[in-house]
Amino acid sequence: MSALRYLSGYLNHYYSICVERERKVNYRERDEEGKWVKKDSIKIEYVPVTTFRHVFETVDAAKRYVEKKADLGFYPNMYRNLTATNDSAACLSIRNTLSVTFEEEFNTWLKFGATVYAMHEVQRHISPIGQALSLPDIGDNPLGGLAIPFPGTYFNAVPDTLYGQQWSNNTYVGAALYKNQGKHIHYGFDGNICLLGQKLGEFQVNGHMDAGFRLGKDSMTLAANAYIKNETPDYYLQHYRSNHYQWDNDFKKTFRFYVGGEVAYPTKWLKPKLNVSFENLTNHIYFDNNGLPQQSGENIQVLAADLQLNITTPWVNLENSIIYQLSSSAHLPLPALTTYNNLYYYDTWVKALDVQIGVDMRFFTKYYAPVLNPALGQFCIQDKEQVGNYPVMNVYANFYVKHIRLKFFAQYQHFNASFMSKQYFAMPGYPMAPDMFRAGLSWHFYK
Repeated sequence: MSALRYLSGYLNHYYSICVERERKVNYRERDEEGKWVKKDSIKIEYVPVTTFRHVFETVDAAKRYVEKKADLGFYPNMYRNLTATNDSAACLSIRNTLSVTFEEEFNTWLKFGATVYAMHEVQRHISPIGQALSLPDIGDNPLGGLAIPFPGTYFNAVPDTLYGQQWSNNTYVGAALYKNQGKHIHYGFDGNICLLGQKLGEFQVNGHMDAGFRLGKDSMTLAANAYIKNETPDYYLQHYRSNHYQWDNDFKKTFRFYVGGEVAYPTKWLKPKLNVSFENLTNHIYFDNNGLPQQSGENIQVLAADLQLNITTPWVNLENSIIYQLSSSAHLPLPALTTYNNLYYYDTWVKALDVQIGVDMRFFTKYYAPVLNPALGQFCIQDKEQVGNYPVMNVYANFYVKHIRLKFFAQYQHFNASFMSKQYFAMPGYPMAPDMFRAGLSWHFYK
């Protein structure tokens, strides 16, 4: 049995300094003779100049894995208990971000907005104290103590297991430059770097830009995005204790470079969109077929192209998405081709009933898909069994009554399982759901 706990909180408050600005407004009204005439007036509006913002974020997550009867043949090791497994781990993250923004609306000459910020992150990791291995002390515990019982009643571990808590503190500074207003060109660039703490030297830079212009009777959109990330491996990739797995690693920071572009040219009947991207990964971390994290010493390249081609007519519509991916390493397995196709009829009956009836299909080519390790909750690479080359098809019907806001749907999922091969797997050892019929009803009693 596996159980997850995830609690999150978010608080965002800001204070803006504004100035008054006069703006000319044009409007029409009828004169004494009843004719429409053009007039204008001056409107006073408040334009933000500078915004001071504070953001508080917290995430409390925990994982538990229980196996009442240990399978000595499935797992390679039994470190704590030879008869049963009861593993738990938890992480608490608290972030506070202070920022100052110089608003885009006020910069009439430069025509862009800018933000500078500082962020402080506190993390607490709770793990069992190993019997043969000692848990490293990476930070001071402000609450005092090292060995503690795991908090929470549902996630309690075995009585004789002690848990240690490790604290880390990291301070980041960052800045952003953006332009969201205007008809043709928009852009945004941001980045941050860790100056203090266990993640010292970690940084990331992100950027995007899009432009739209007329081409004939329609509009074309061009977009580009890129990022550079130098990231510290997660704590549990470096240090972990459980009944079946124990490790202490000294992984290097992972480096990722990504660049992508998109072009879209929607017309009345045809809506094509093409996205092409390239990513290079250095020091990529993966789980091997023994369930242990490893760091690849090679540069891994991933090339991807996503073509979306939608055809729209007054009643019949066709949605197509074709994704091609190419990975240079077996440490990052990907299906070469993935498709999604959706053919449906859409119309309004008697001016009150929206009707959608169609069939869709999902398909990916064969590849060595990673297999799920239940004790870790992670996917591990393998080279023994391929999955794929099997379509999953659904027939569906949706109805919406406008005046009373009533929705009804009916769906026959994976209907091709009744007459095709039964070798349908999402991953090795995990078959897909067989054919089934689903129906549902929703009714909104308010606008």
